[in-house]
Amino acid sequence: MSSERRRAKRITDFLEGELLCCDTVYPGMILDISENGLYFVTATIKHVKDFTKETIVELFLKIPSSRALNLVCRVRWFSDKSTNHGDSFCLGLEVIMPPQQYIELARSMK
Repeated sequence: MSSERRRAKRITDFLEGELLCCDTVYPGMILDISENGLYFVTATIKHVKDFTKETIVELFLKIPSSRALNLVCRVRWFSDKSTNHGDSFCLGLEVIMPPQQYIELARSMK
């Protein structure tokens, strides 16, 4: 998606997170963040779930103050990748009703 179509500017950073969907936890990294969404990439895993657009997931975002934020997100896009080391996937996520702590975190990273 071009930056002209985004509602908020994305900030590149590396934050740890865990995605929860259908009783499965996927550890990974948030590679960019905005007030409305984020880009999540999993660590290498054995099985890639096929996420569909609009799937609702939970994301546990580990923030620098050692606290964790629990975010409810909607999948906007999904892509998987296979390498000699294993499989991984990435998701574009829209944060549904972002809590104030999340908005403040995104604003502080600018």
